[in-house]
Amino acid sequence: MVSKSVALRGLQRGAFVEINDEDAKELQVADGDEVVLSANGTEVRARAAISDIRPGYVFVPYDQKGLRANTLMQGVDPTVTVARS
Repeated sequence: MVSKSVALRGLQRGAFVEINDEDAKELQVADGDEVVLSANGTEVRARAAISDIRPGYVFVPYDQKGLRANTLMQGVDPTVTVARS
């Protein structure tokens, strides 16, 4: 609940999504590049953070300034598409 904490809110550097290095290379995305996340007719933009997350998956923290993960996650098996901005 970073957005609700005055002390933590100032530490937040903007919305990000963790993506695997192999997936990032395939998308031609570097660490810090802006990407577009799409799901359920919704598009959001976030900074790519290259990590050791499993290939084919992304991690979007739930409560980020300017990006609410729940807008992407509707239904039983949400599929999120990541593309270069």
